[in-house]
Amino acid sequence: MYLSVYGGCFSLSHLFDHVHMAVTRDYMRPKVLCAFYGFNVILFVTAQILLIAVNAFMMMFFNKNMSFGKRDWKLFIWTFVTPLTAAIIAASLNQFGPNGVA
Repeated sequence: MYLSVYGGCFSLSHLFDHVHMAVTRDYMRPKVLCAFYGFNVILFVTAQILLIAVNAFMMMFFNKNMSFGKRDWKLFIWTFVTPLTAAIIAASLNQFGPNGVA
């Protein structure tokens, strides 16, 4: 379920980004809006990657299939709160915007 939620949020954010550029026929302006879209893209892509990586790591190294039950919040912490913290730090350092990356 997390993978589909992360994928859906990424797709919506990316869709709005492209619709905005298609309507205005220009790059994203103002810079704050561009930074907002970049923040969302980085957050949800990183969350998807971490979700797949954590699951693969557990299966390959510990030969254990992760149980998504009562302790689901631990997976949420690793896959969402970690990239959220990194994205907040990057945003506070003014790393998002029209720089070609995000």
